[in-house]
Amino acid sequence: MAPSGDSRVSARPRTQGGAAVNARAPGESPANAPVIEAIGAIVGAENVLLDEPSLAYYSVDALGRWRGGPPDPDAPRVFAVARPCSTAEVAEIVKLANREGFALSPFGGGPGVAGAITPLHGGVAVDLRRMNRVLSVS
Repeated sequence: MAPSGDSRVSARPRTQGGAAVNARAPGESPANAPVIEAIGAIVGAENVLLDEPSLAYYSVDALGRWRGGPPDPDAPRVFAVARPCSTAEVAEIVKLANREGFALSPFGGGPGVAGAITPLHGGVAVDLRRMNRVLSVS
């Protein structure tokens, strides 16, 4: 199950020992900002997840979540999650990834246990669960 609560960027800084560590959301680095903005233009800003629990959730498969324990700090992680609702939005995200050179990791529902959704090259997870209707049958 995905993290609960508001998964959009929070303005509250993260702290370590009472001192602010990073005022940005985990995926929101200056280098990623143009990509994140472009994805938001495609799927809507409310469908771009950047918070730590979401990035952690979408960076491992179900087996990794089942094992528990602290995540490997050296493991590749996604820097954002896009939640498209149509094939047209998916196509635009793929075009953007090709143009900007970042990896995509498809995410259908999260039950995979064989490492298929593990983002070996970081990038963006594409959560396809909003695409949940049959529009036509031919």
